[in-house]
Amino acid sequence: MNKKNIKDIDNQKGQVAMLITLTTMFMILFVGLFLTDELLKQIKTTLNKLHSSQAYYLADTGAEYISYKLIRVGDLDISSYSDNDEILSENVFNGSYRIIYIDSPSVRVNSIGEYKKTSRSIRLEW
Repeated sequence: MNKKNIKDIDNQKGQVAMLITLTTMFMILFVGLFLTDELLKQIKTTLNKLHSSQAYYLADTGAEYISYKLIRVGDLDISSYSDNDEILSENVFNGSYRIIYIDSPSVRVNSIGEYKKTSRSIRLEW
């Protein structure tokens, strides 16, 4: 072999090493981006569950409060409301709950808890 052929082989060894290095770097980058995307999806899902739970507990707070006012204290006359009238609305803990009267033969109210962009509802009937 002459010296020119030996130089070409040495140069090709460097190119192969560079190709392997770049391929490895792209694979690591791809895996990193995939894991970051999955992590962001999990964070979003967790936040949605948290907001939903907080909205539910706000609705539960409203339901407990209206039950207390109607049954224990008796200082709220529910017969004066008509269908879909708002009985009570409170802002608490960066959220709110609303109590809506539903006209029916029995006494029914809806307690709606809202937190951020999530709302949950509890219906009481007696």
